[in-house]
Amino acid sequence: MTTYELKLYVAGRTPKSVGIVEDIIRFLEVAADGNYDLKVVDVTENPQLAEKDGILATPVLEKVSPESAKIIVSDLSDRERFLSTFRQKAQQKEDNYG
Repeated sequence: MTTYELKLYVAGRTPKSVGIVEDIIRFLEVAADGNYDLKVVDVTENPQLAEKDGILATPVLEKVSPESAKIIVSDLSDRERFLSTFRQKAQQKEDNYG
């Protein structure tokens, strides 16, 4: 079973950022069947890491492994689109290497 390694970049501990983190965790429980390791990076506290990783805006979800991809998460109102994008990236990986 695949375990997804992800980084979620947010700016500060605002209600919007907290909501995004909660939504992402709920999505990952479904999309990744709970098989994920999520690191939340607050770019206001760690701007060097954001710069090193090429993060220019927040919120951004970076799938580090099994396949590298960045997904801009500005609005999670279209949950099906987000889940579809996440699953599509995972399926592409399996198709290429499976």
